[in-house]
Amino acid sequence: QKPTYLLADTRLILQPELRKSTSENNSRRQVQSLVIQQPYTNRNIRSLSTPADENWLSEFLCFVRSDCVEVFTASQDDVASRMSSKKVLLDQVGIRCRYCAHISHRDRAGRSSSYPSSLSRIYQSLSMMLRDHFPRCHMMPHDVKKKYLSLKANTTQGATDSKKYWVESAKNLGLVDTTVGGIRLVASESDDAAAADSKDNLTSIIDRCKSAKS
Repeated sequence: QKPTYLLADTRLILQPELRKSTSENNSRRQVQSLVIQQPYTNRNIRSLSTPADENWLSEFLCFVRSDCVEVFTASQDDVASRMSSKKVLLDQVGIRCRYCAHISHRDRAGRSSSYPSSLSRIYQSLSMMLRDHFPRCHMMPHDVKKKYLSLKANTTQGATDSKKYWVESAKNLGLVDTTVGGIRLVASESDDAAAADSKDNLTSIIDRCKSAKS
């Protein structure tokens, strides 16, 4: 199964002083120069959500999985940012806030990303982000944060087997546990690329992880 991609609609933010302009032509020129395209709208986002979420999870968790977080693989920059804390390997899978992913690590609110050690830890990792990051994220759009806080205040626990569902849904997204490098992505990164054989791809990933550790 190919990974799910979401491309958010472009959001345009105009600085307040534009509204005070008395010249229509000047206003148009100012709009062109001051319009800001939010960076998270200009890239593909690998969503954590699946169509079956609503059958297993609360409305709040469905919203978080579909609209707030994304699945990603660690880049060299991500690895370097973790050198002083828990070590992360190149291409290791993590989850992060999609709204501040474009700014430097040091400028993000705390716990903006997490690298679960296994599929069974995704739920716990996200729970810590819900507690420590999203209420403080200054890059989250106002309308999104308003809905986030409203749903969180009225959330329910969800089905009793929901934690097991987190593991199974992650597998459907192409995520797999490894013994040497946390979670890895077996599915193709591109919609146009053919899906690689899972077993061979996983073997290659494990070999690279062992080489990185040696």
